[in-house]
Amino acid sequence: MTGKFHNWSKLFILMALSLLVVIIPPSPGTATAQADHLTTEGFMAFNAANYPRAAELWQRAHHLYQESGTAAEYYGSAINLSFALERSGFPYRACHGLEEALFGRPRGYCSTQAQRAQEAVTPHWTPDPPDESLDALTRLGDILTQIGHYSEAETLLNSAPHSPHTQLAFANLLLAQAKTVATRSQLIREPSALPQQLRQDAAYILDELLATDTPPAIQTLAAIKRLNLPAHETVEVEAIDIHGLPRFQQFSATLELAEVWLHTDPNQFRIIIQQALNLAQTNREQAEVYNLLGMWTLQQGNIDRAIEVYQTSYTQAQASNHSDLAYQAAAQLAQLYPDRPTQQRWLEAAIDQLERVKSTFTITARNLPEIETDIQTIFRQYMTLLAQDGKPIVPSFRTMKRWAIDTYLKCSQAESSLIELNHPATVDPTDAVMITIIPLNDGRIAVVTDGAVKTHYFVPMDILSQIDQLKAMLNPYGPAPEAELQQVAKTVYDQLKLDSLLNPSIHHLYLNVDREFEGLSFAALYDGQHYLIETYEIHYGEAIQSTNESPDSLLAAGISEPNTELDTTFLTPIPAVSAELRAISQSLKPSKILLNDAFTLNRFTNELNARSPAILHMATHSKFSSDPRATALLMWDQEINPFEIGTLIRNAGPRIAILSSCETAQGGRLGLSGLAVQANINHLVATHELVDSEAAFLLMTRFYDALAQGQSISQSLQHAQADLIRTQFFHHPIYWSPFILIEEN
Repeated sequence: MTGKFHNWSKLFILMALSLLVVIIPPSPGTATAQADHLTTEGFMAFNAANYPRAAELWQRAHHLYQESGTAAEYYGSAINLSFALERSGFPYRACHGLEEALFGRPRGYCSTQAQRAQEAVTPHWTPDPPDESLDALTRLGDILTQIGHYSEAETLLNSAPHSPHTQLAFANLLLAQAKTVATRSQLIREPSALPQQLRQDAAYILDELLATDTPPAIQTLAAIKRLNLPAHETVEVEAIDIHGLPRFQQFSATLELAEVWLHTDPNQFRIIIQQALNLAQTNREQAEVYNLLGMWTLQQGNIDRAIEVYQTSYTQAQASNHSDLAYQAAAQLAQLYPDRPTQQRWLEAAIDQLERVKSTFTITARNLPEIETDIQTIFRQYMTLLAQDGKPIVPSFRTMKRWAIDTYLKCSQAESSLIELNHPATVDPTDAVMITIIPLNDGRIAVVTDGAVKTHYFVPMDILSQIDQLKAMLNPYGPAPEAELQQVAKTVYDQLKLDSLLNPSIHHLYLNVDREFEGLSFAALYDGQHYLIETYEIHYGEAIQSTNESPDSLLAAGISEPNTELDTTFLTPIPAVSAELRAISQSLKPSKILLNDAFTLNRFTNELNARSPAILHMATHSKFSSDPRATALLMWDQEINPFEIGTLIRNAGPRIAILSSCETAQGGRLGLSGLAVQANINHLVATHELVDSEAAFLLMTRFYDALAQGQSISQSLQHAQADLIRTQFFHHPIYWSPFILIEEN
């Protein structure tokens, strides 16, 4: 049975309302007449699937309508232009264009947090648009949903007058959120009940639309959406008429109906998929149809025919440079062929197409988890084949990890395209061992080592249940007794066969692990007598070239009492931050402290540029998530996405960064690695769980004392953690094991 790859590439048009505006007939005035003519030409180009040409024509028409002062045509042309830009692959341009048309200037809906700070705007406001613009307002809500700006879409749609259009847009928003949360939960192996609740809320809205007298197009789109949700028996399938929709919406609606019938009614599927094929005008649309047809053929058990269909899909997608569809077809073909060489060839083709997607496709918060999942799925299949043939798998694993960081940064709109990861340094074979842990698709986990011990072996996948148990026992809200924790930590230590890899002559342990192991604190693994951190300096990431680790300057910033003028009522004060910053500033000179109201974005920027410190220390509420838009760092005057100051940090030159009060959500290690890469930080000390503020103060004090005495970053962190183990009150791993050292090349 083959796996189903995400259909995130499917265009968003079906979720958009039936708003494509036809403007008739020409109105008086030269500018308006010219605009009407351009609009008609634009429709001809759009219906011929020449979307860039349609965008060009409608852009000119939009400017002419603006000159003529005709409101309905002005907003209608903005809607038309947004469809053409979206179909051309520029959803952010479509978003900004509608925002400008509606409000005359940026309002923060389409912007990153850094752009909002520069624009001095916030999306949380109540607009008062003219009646003619309400359709454009709803269309903007749909585009915000498409790019994953869910909270902004909710704010905007809540501000609009209640109408069938806005109700359908709100249902689409809930369904998109449900899909994103479900995919991310699967990716990070953390179950969530939220998707089910969101779908129920969407079903309620759709049922209301279907039970009232709404426009036929709204009824059609609502009925199709409702069919994809549970308890849809009340939907009158026979009443669904897609012929009243524009052609491009007919195609998308037909595809969605085909997805409904795919698993429920083979006869209906055959009819509807033929209609979709008849409606398909472009190579891309044909590839979408054949991808769906391949899934149905496979369900019927006709492997040979499925191979033919997926090959057709791949050919059509490749011919039109739609790599987002081509990689899905190639990955399916890799699963269908019985012989390993052909499987490997198709997986390599899928990886090649994925690289094109990563480089050229617009990655948003909405499609990021699905792209990440597909990258992981395809690479794991590929590495499994390589391992079964006895071939090296670590280079492919490094590529997979690099791509994950790159797509994450691209989604966060950081300057990831400027960053190239270097080859890892060779670890000292007399002093270090690098352990790479790679879950495969055949029920095994590969453990590959380099350095003092060069070997590879496999451990069973069921070790993950022990790891999940250990993570739960380290939960700061309900930690297990230390003796019980040590038993499980010893079991994981034994299952990974670490005794065969480690010996007293080794000082450095480098760990390069996949998602399932990222939330595990290796420092807390137990050999029966000692925790791992008591014997070894632990580094997460690749071995890096040695750098001058003798820091000679420090910029420390923190928040001990959140600003009451910001919406931070849910945050608790961190009183130990003040003492922490004062203590560490005594260890390293020269140093500069920015505490509370001194820690503003402008002040921080000025001090960073003026001082170019060797170490940047931040002690404030921050959270790193697998969702870039949920990653945030609190300053005094605003909450900011850390990646939006990454370029600033990179230009200022600190190679060491300390985040002493951050919380890293499950799957959020990617965010920490992304920050390190984007900011060009070699050594990043952070926490992967909430940590006691007094324990953090004590650990940081001892860390900087060791650093001031000439010890390296890894040595200083090891000694600080070992010191806490020897204290009376902070010996339990929950106090010291969350602190990790991430090193990126």
